[in-house]
Amino acid sequence: MPFFFGTLLGLAAASGVSIAYLCSRLFYEKVEKNSFLLLVVSQMQMGGLAVLILPFVWSPFPLTVVTLFPLFGTIFFGMGGQFILFLTLQRATPSQVAPLLALKIFILAFASMIFLQKEISSLQWIGIALCFAATFLSNFTGDSISLKGFFGILTTCSGYALGDVFATVLIRELSSAGVKSPVLLGTCLIYSTAGVMGLALGLPQRRKLTTVTPWKFAFYFSILYFLSDMCLFSAFKLVGPIFGNIVQSTRGIISVFLAKLISLRGLALSYLEPEISRSVAVQRVLAASLFTLAIALYVFGE
Repeated sequence: MPFFFGTLLGLAAASGVSIAYLCSRLFYEKVEKNSFLLLVVSQMQMGGLAVLILPFVWSPFPLTVVTLFPLFGTIFFGMGGQFILFLTLQRATPSQVAPLLALKIFILAFASMIFLQKEISSLQWIGIALCFAATFLSNFTGDSISLKGFFGILTTCSGYALGDVFATVLIRELSSAGVKSPVLLGTCLIYSTAGVMGLALGLPQRRKLTTVTPWKFAFYFSILYFLSDMCLFSAFKLVGPIFGNIVQSTRGIISVFLAKLISLRGLALSYLEPEISRSVAVQRVLAASLFTLAIALYVFGE
C-alpha cells in the first residue's frame, strides 16, 4: 500500500509541475514577459504557504554553520535555476523543456565522476547513452529548441542539481539534530527563507507589486509548484528517492500530453503551447520515455 500511494504522489507531483510550467507561460501572456517579476512574486507566495505550514512541522534545531550553509546554498542555486528556467520558458514551450530537465541527474553523475572519483557501472553508461539519444530525439521533433534555450536548460539543471545536493545535506543535518519531520521542516525552511529573499529582491519593483494582476497569475504557478514539491517529498518518504526520481521524470511525458490536449482546443490557448501534429507528439513522448528509461537504468545500476 505505501508503494501504491507513493507512486500516486509521485505522479501527482510530476503532473503538478507540468501544469505549473504552463502557468508560467500564462503569466507572461496576462501580465508581462518579466522572468524576474515572476520569480520574486512566486517565491514570496510559496514562502507564505511555507510559513503557514511551518508551525505544524516545527522542531528546535541548532542554528550553526552546518545547518545555515546548506540552507542558503539550496536557496541560492535553487532560485538561480528557477530564474533561468523562467527565462527559457519565454522562448521555448513546456513540452520542449520538461523532458530535457531529466538531464539534471546526469549532470550529477558527471560531477560525481570528476570531483568524487565515482565509478560508473555498465548499466549506468547505457543509461547515460540513452539520455543523450533522448536529448537528440527531443531536440529534432517539431521546432528545435534554440542553442540559447538548450544552454538555459543545462544551466537550470546545474542549479537544480546543486540545490538538491545542499537540500540533501540540510535534511541530513536536521535528522542528526533529532528533528521529527526533517524533510517537511527542511522544505518549509527553504521556502520561507526564499520568500524573505524574494521580498528583498522585489523592492526595486515595488510599484508593480502593488497591483493585483501579478499576484493573481503568479499564484497559479506558485500553488501548483509548492504542492508538487510537498507531494514529491512525501513520495520520497514512501517509496524512496530512487524510485521517486524515476516517477518524477514522467513530467516530460505528461507535458507532451498536455501540449497535445491544448492544441486540440484550438488557437485560443496557442500562447501556452502551439499546435503540434500527431507525429511530433509521438516523437516527443518517445523521447521523454527514453529519458525515464535512462534514469531507471542509471539509478538501478548503483
